[in-house]
Amino acid sequence: LDFLQSQARDVPERQRSVRAAFDYSWKRLLLEEQQAFMRLSVFQGGFTREAAHAVAGAGLRVLRTLINKSFLTLSGDNRYDIHALLRQYGEEQLEASGMADEVRGAHSEFYLKRLQHLEADLKGRRQIQALTEIERDIENVRKAWNWALLQRNETAIAQTVESLYLFFDLLSRYHDASELLNLARERLALSPDSTPNLLSRRIISRLAYSQSYMHASQEETKGDLERCLAIARTHNEPAEIAFCLLALGCYTTEVLKKAPNALSLFRQSLDLYRSLNDRFYEALALLWLGYCHNQFAGDPVIGYEFTRQGLDVARETGNKVYAALALVNLGLSAIYVGEYPLAESYNQEAFDLGAETGRVLTMANSKTSLSLLHLLKGEIEKAGVLAEEGVELATNTQHSEAIAYALAALSLQLSVAEDYSMGLQIGQESKAVPSDPFDVMLVDIGMAVAHYGLQSYHAAWQYVGEAIKIAHGFSWPGPILWSLPIAAALLAHEGQNERSAEVLALAFTHPLYPTGWMKQWPPLTALQSRLETQLAPDIYVAAWERGKALDVATVVAELLDEPKEKSVSG
Repeated sequence: LDFLQSQARDVPERQRSVRAAFDYSWKRLLLEEQQAFMRLSVFQGGFTREAAHAVAGAGLRVLRTLINKSFLTLSGDNRYDIHALLRQYGEEQLEASGMADEVRGAHSEFYLKRLQHLEADLKGRRQIQALTEIERDIENVRKAWNWALLQRNETAIAQTVESLYLFFDLLSRYHDASELLNLARERLALSPDSTPNLLSRRIISRLAYSQSYMHASQEETKGDLERCLAIARTHNEPAEIAFCLLALGCYTTEVLKKAPNALSLFRQSLDLYRSLNDRFYEALALLWLGYCHNQFAGDPVIGYEFTRQGLDVARETGNKVYAALALVNLGLSAIYVGEYPLAESYNQEAFDLGAETGRVLTMANSKTSLSLLHLLKGEIEKAGVLAEEGVELATNTQHSEAIAYALAALSLQLSVAEDYSMGLQIGQESKAVPSDPFDVMLVDIGMAVAHYGLQSYHAAWQYVGEAIKIAHGFSWPGPILWSLPIAAALLAHEGQNERSAEVLALAFTHPLYPTGWMKQWPPLTALQSRLETQLAPDIYVAAWERGKALDVATVVAELLDEPKEKSVSG
């Protein structure tokens, strides 16, 4: 306020600085208007008429007057706002009045009570409306939370910690959740030798869950969660026991990368939530079980069933965020078993729901899956557009698996489009990010295509072998087949033309294999023509017919032996 001033001498005093202009206008307000405005300056990011009345005691008449005198503005959605400089001026007046703490307390009470009231809506049919309402006032909510912490108002914090955590979690804004929950942990910290009370344990467990999801957990996180779980069991707190088990499962899966060890944790959590009739967390536990069985345990059928149950519960309760998450995972399940049209349907619905709820992580993953599906169909250019959009969305989430998945899909698309150098570069970026086995397999296929295109055949063999090994190890019948055309090309390079024709025939004719991309990658179309030319017609036809009858498991076992003598450095 004091910095913005004029050095000119020929202007009236009230026009020489912003402060002088505000002082002049301030003195022209009635006392009632002055008191209302300085109370209103406590708001951040705008406010409603209801909030103005509850916090500042400002009625409609005073609000209209302050608008007419340019102290307030009213937007089309009936929200009032104050210019940042005017807010600063108003806060100075509020501090000088001696009422600042009283007004900040009223502000904190209003927004935290509203947050508490919206908890049920966040978990149910008014989920989107609740998310929208909180988003509009998120800066007021932050300020209210910080003030409650500063005052050590444990009652208010206890009543709102679940809603605050849920808001950020549902929108996959884990950094925001971690920031505010970590602040709460620090402000409400107990002495090291004391037993954490229920509030502290709820903060610790939800902080650990959020940090695990973004791979930012500290080394002591596991110990913290185990301690919270033990205390919850001692005090017979089933809801907290269930959440601690869920958080431990998340930590074990996302940070320790030991998803099979997390299955029993998620199962116990699911059983407890069912006994509590907590349908919201029941859906989440089911989705975690489906995800772990799909991605890590090599049980796509079991994973699909858990995920489908999670989708049913989410839909029954009106939980659109978890419904979208379930659809993304069902889309992956469909990809694993080669049900590509179904996978596209699931992912398109997931993206639409993600956009409706504002969950960017869902949008990123579904967009990436759609990119992969269009690539498999042979729609290379469209796949590239979708992959780049997926990378942008995933980067905004700062979620490592989403980023790795999007980069892997883009790497494969670039390689199939014969931009081999860029495909390798993007593939290396994907490999540098912590990711799931499916992402690793996908980028290995992209790297194999790129290395083959660059005539680095030994490296191509290595990546083909790794991709087949992952897909085979997790019993993904669809992806197992994706590497076969590259293997066929490499066999031909080694002079094994008949075997190459057999493997190529298996890839082109297998009912689970999408041949669209094969017809768009020039080296493969050239390979088929070359095989027809180099082999006698009857030999080629016989090899092709043998290939159509080949057993996939047998071919996979043979191919896993092929690259053993190869090396990337070779």
